Amino acid sequence: MEELPKTTKPIVKVLDSDNPEAIQLEYDVFLDSGYIKPNTDNVVSEYASFTHSWFVAIEQSGQLMGVSRIIPAACLKDGWRQLPTNIHFSLNKQIIAYFDSLENSHFFEVGTMAIRKSYRGGSVFRLLWKGVYHQAIQHNCHYGLSSIDADFYKILLQIGLPMESIGKPKYYMGSETVPVLIKIKEIVLPT
Repeated sequence: MEELPKTTKPIVKVLDSDNPEAIQLEYDVFLDSGYIKPNTDNVVSEYASFTHSWFVAIEQSGQLMGVSRIIPAACLKDGWRQLPTNIHFSLNKQIIAYFDSLENSHFFEVGTMAIRKSYRGGSVFRLLWKGVYHQAIQHNCHYGLSSIDADFYKILLQIGLPMESIGKPKYYMGSETVPVLIKIKEIVLPT
């Protein structure tokens, strides 16, 4: 694993959903990981239609090291029910009833997290999560939905991220995947 050089400080940025470099990194990482098949558009098709989304990005020396796509429920006609995790997974009935009782502005989806292979497992991951957290707080979102590779989900639980499974896992985008609820207000960021 390649750590970020100490001489160049990484920058956390917010990029529009149509940023070509972010889209290409997202595509390259998902293709390389086996989550998607090649396509002529060079996009993660599952997320291409979410034009009201944006990326949290980590950049260093003019190159993106990692990106995470954020999809706010408030911008969708049917709110949280249009988020990919709800569309592609069977969520628990109690969770559905609870979500229906809340305002859509309290939800977003962490649609993708794509980190260049040489930077995985280090500071880029931590900086992306910090960026996602700050975007959630800035937009008054209390809950994040996401579908996460089952093995990676176990790692995230071990490091203490406040999340829980909210439905039945299934094979999705190349691996056994778990639909999860991220409890934004319970995240404790390291100082």
